[in-house]
Amino acid sequence: MWHGRPRLCGGRQWRPENSRGRLLATEADQAWANYDAGTVGDAGRVSTHAYFSLAAWHASLNGMKSPVYVDVDPRTLRLPWSRRDGADPAKLARQISLYGVSTQGMPPPFVYRGTDGELIINDGVTRATRVAKLSPGTLIRVEIVGNLRVPAASMPTVGEKLP
Repeated sequence: MWHGRPRLCGGRQWRPENSRGRLLATEADQAWANYDAGTVGDAGRVSTHAYFSLAAWHASLNGMKSPVYVDVDPRTLRLPWSRRDGADPAKLARQISLYGVSTQGMPPPFVYRGTDGELIINDGVTRATRVAKLSPGTLIRVEIVGNLRVPAASMPTVGEKLP
């Protein structure tokens, strides 16, 4: 017979569980979440379907910080090291054919702020390149998701790598 809280057997790190960006919590966190939700299985076994979103995990660590949005010229954004050659040409052509110059409904690119104040794109290189190429001078809204401990001025900008 099972009494009290579920057994805690943790130690595993957060790991991607599916393609939707959801992460499986450590077994200990999962056990407490299942206990609090009342979904503990027979004989105290913890069910394994408690998923937490990445945003919820970050919010629990950061104390629910509100997102920071700024409007910037996409040509001034710095490219990440993985995309230092610019946007993927095939993906850029597909986005141009689908959306053209429209920014209506476009999700904001995620950026990090370097120690020198420069913004490095984390997610949204193709979107920023499309707007920079088709409507120069137009500002886009970006979401600053964090700060880096290094200067970002050494990375190329979107404007320097326009096709």
